[in-house]
Amino acid sequence: MPFDSMMCEKHGWLSHAAMHEAGHATMAALLGFEFIEVVIHAPQRTLHTLGSGKAEVGGVRMPTDNPKDWFAGRDEDALTYALAGSLAERQEWGDIVKGGWERDFELWRIGTGHTEGMDPETFRPLMKSAQERTERLLRENRAALLRVYKGLVASVVVDGSNAHAGFSEALTLDAAQVRMLVEGRDGLEEATPRCERCLVSLELHPTAEAWVCPSCGQVTVTR
Repeated sequence: MPFDSMMCEKHGWLSHAAMHEAGHATMAALLGFEFIEVVIHAPQRTLHTLGSGKAEVGGVRMPTDNPKDWFAGRDEDALTYALAGSLAERQEWGDIVKGGWERDFELWRIGTGHTEGMDPETFRPLMKSAQERTERLLRENRAALLRVYKGLVASVVVDGSNAHAGFSEALTLDAAQVRMLVEGRDGLEEATPRCERCLVSLELHPTAEAWVCPSCGQVTVTR
């Protein structure tokens, strides 16, 4: 699928899109923001919207359509939530798909009423504090982030070269499912784990001491 290489030749578009939205959803659960679901649209829909210059990859669906209802009085929490998508991508994949952070920041500006801009002397420490906090929370809750990410992509078929197939319906987790995954209450463990980067099933090394990804070669020690 050419869309994979258009967004990220190394990791594929779904890896970035799902990690980005998993970052937002995980942070929403950690910060106690109300939301309805997190969704990744089928690639056909996203490709269709590219023609208008505004790709709709997915997102976290909030209780209302008005961002001002989402973050009232919680500017730094809201900025932490907004940063979580792109910073989750950077933490896990080492790079960020262009455009995601700009859209998230615009929603933050609208939702917190900073549509006329902020004094740089006021904004700089707020951004620095929120970024450090977001990075810390993502590190401390990495297992939860990866559970949400894996929950989003669990039904996706991958051909072993980061091309994502068998994906014609939206990938969705509702808020209750996200919270269960964040809290580790899902009760679901795959008998055969999948590579966090390539999404393909890992192969057990003959020594039975490690799982090996047949696509990227990453080794996961079992004990």
